[in-house]
Amino acid sequence: MELIAKYIPVLVFDASQVPNVLDKYAVDWHQLWCHNWAKDFPYQPDVRFRIAHTGRQILLQYDVRENSIRAVADTDNGRVWEKTQMNDTEPPKMCSVQ
Repeated sequence: MELIAKYIPVLVFDASQVPNVLDKYAVDWHQLWCHNWAKDFPYQPDVRFRIAHTGRQILLQYDVRENSIRAVADTDNGRVWEKTQMNDTEPPKMCSVQ
């Protein structure tokens, strides 16, 4: 599937404005279906996002709804890329967007 970021003719100067701007220009939500460790972790949160561009900026809003979260890094800008105790033997799957 091809994903096209909608062009909107306005610059955004504060991140808190992004949801309102995306609403104003009717930018569609896309569902994200990516569940890399389904065998070991069967729970899958509901994840969606929407994206647009201004010619100079990329505007991205995402929404994640889940029962709980798992914090790996305990500080801002922590080392979230490091391996955890999760099963890292399976290669990641490609995600599909709808």
